[in-house]
Amino acid sequence: MKKILLILLLAITTAELNAQINWSNYSTSELGFVTVAIPYNGTYDNFERKEAGYSNWNPQEKLNIDSSIAEVSPLFFVYDTSKVYFLSPIVNKIFDNSYEYEVLVNNKKIITPWKKFTNFTNEAIGNMGVGVGMSDGYTPKLGNYLVFLLRNKTHQIITSTIIYYQKIKPKISFFASSNNANLFEKIASKNLTIEENNTHLNLKDTIKMSDKENNLWLQLDTKIYEKKALEYTLYKNGENINKWKTNDYNNNNIILKDLNPGFYNLQIRLSRQKAEILNINFLIEQPWYKTPIFLIGILLLLIILIILGILYFKYIQQKKLAKSIKTKAKKSENELDNLYALLNPHFTFNALNSIQGIINKGDIDKASQYLYSFGQLLRESLKESKLKEIPLEIELKNLQNYVQLEQLRTQFEYSIQIDPNINLFETNIPPFLLQPFVENAIKHGLSNTEIQGNISIIIKLKGEDIFIEINDNGYGFDTMNIEKGFGLELTQKRIALMNQEFKEELILLQINSSSNGTNILLIFKNWM
Repeated sequence: MKKILLILLLAITTAELNAQINWSNYSTSELGFVTVAIPYNGTYDNFERKEAGYSNWNPQEKLNIDSSIAEVSPLFFVYDTSKVYFLSPIVNKIFDNSYEYEVLVNNKKIITPWKKFTNFTNEAIGNMGVGVGMSDGYTPKLGNYLVFLLRNKTHQIITSTIIYYQKIKPKISFFASSNNANLFEKIASKNLTIEENNTHLNLKDTIKMSDKENNLWLQLDTKIYEKKALEYTLYKNGENINKWKTNDYNNNNIILKDLNPGFYNLQIRLSRQKAEILNINFLIEQPWYKTPIFLIGILLLLIILIILGILYFKYIQQKKLAKSIKTKAKKSENELDNLYALLNPHFTFNALNSIQGIINKGDIDKASQYLYSFGQLLRESLKESKLKEIPLEIELKNLQNYVQLEQLRTQFEYSIQIDPNINLFETNIPPFLLQPFVENAIKHGLSNTEIQGNISIIIKLKGEDIFIEINDNGYGFDTMNIEKGFGLELTQKRIALMNQEFKEELILLQINSSSNGTNILLIFKNWM
């Protein structure tokens, strides 16, 4: 009874196992004592058959397969960790179930000790009929290999089969860039393959493309028939703009469309091996009008234009200011000319009045001498009237002639002291600037005094400044009412206008007058 129950339980378990396996999604190796069944998982390259000796013939593969295994043993490179099954067409649950199998990891660790087949196919698989003996499903880690051993009832091992779970990373066989994404899509839809002499492109360096090449087409050497087999993610300037996704095409083409300028990192992997990632870096350059050099050039140009604008604005302002200053200077010059024109008639009138007084006294000789001296002085005045400055030597000489002229009708003493450090020939002052002050001292200070009149002129040098003092011992005048002295008032206005023309107060005038006399001080600042 127990034996019957065990058989029924085994039959039920076997039926459940077969019901869970969709054999239409598996590929199988060629017929022999042992056939390997491996899931498709979206690629045609599910496995690659070689022989165990391959690891010895190609030491660069570094498979480390136990050399005790027969070199002619079938070696299947498998790239997926999905369960694989070993099928034995020579084992049948009805006709012959005398064979046993054993499974080891790396030919060292036994994971299935010797046992008879307890699982059998319940449908035809490939060229194999129903009821073929099958092993359990196995999923070892990548980098390891399984050894399947089959022996007969005399315990003689009749065959061995190896499955090596190898890491695989996508490889690019061709890539191209263009501004026409539709062309790439048409090529991809026809499943065309570009042959590159069976070599893989070395894409360690960054691919550089112009701003017009914003579509990228890559073709992998893996034969993919279902898009779920391939995944990729895309980063732009370090930011993930496309998370891991399955490919858009049911083949080995990847097309990236309408990309903006920037630095990109494309990561590609097979869905069955997520840890093995291919990195591709490419750069889509900015258009020329967005490049740093162009933007810096535009910025510099704007700065230059702003500077030129500011300079031009300042130039216009300076031009207006210069014109205004020139107008004011011309006005001042005209006013100075007018004042000088007024001073000359004033001086002439006073001189003629003095000559008339001498003639009325009947002193013809003195009148004749006065008239001669007056003519000489008037000639010098006319000659120098158009000069802005004359040497101090000439100014003092003219002043001496005028004093001598006045001494013909008014008795007074006259003295002049000059600082020896002043070069009279190289030091210039405005013409006939001192004469009105001396004239005012004679006419309004000494003419009606009962004491001996005295006029002294002192010229000193202090640093860069020249000090000229004109002193008299007359009875003085009211300095608050200078307009009564016509020549003195005109000279004050003349000094004010000259300071305007200088744009600073270079000539200072100080007048102090009392009943004991008058002191006039002229200061020429920074004159030397």
